[in-house]
Amino acid sequence: MDITCLRELIGELVRKYRQEKGYSQQALAAICGMNRSYIGAVERGEHNVGLANLARIAAGLDVSLTALLGDASQKAAEGMAENRRDRKEPEPVVLHRDRFMTLLRQCAIDRPDLVTVYLERCGVRFTE
Repeated sequence: MDITCLRELIGELVRKYRQEKGYSQQALAAICGMNRSYIGAVERGEHNVGLANLARIAAGLDVSLTALLGDASQKAAEGMAENRRDRKEPEPVVLHRDRFMTLLRQCAIDRPDLVTVYLERCGVRFTE
């Protein structure tokens, strides 16, 4: 699950609690001391809302911060578990050895620093 999905989950929960209270976005924004457009953006999952602002929204909705984060984290965990089940291993890149060596030689000429990083990630250690 990526951050966008988590933002959307939190936004859905804010909207759900706001509607349960019968508040408009304008009313919730006034209670929280925020701008109405910010509340709308949070509900649409467009803002990576900070904890301080999320706490203000939770207080304005008279729900605990744990309620917002707990519900979102539970849904996120369920989504991640489902993604793991559905994920397929990527197809390997098949490259002829001569072509690879040609590319590696060219890279060694143009960007020896990248070749060094690649080799270090493969477990090669260099001495001075």
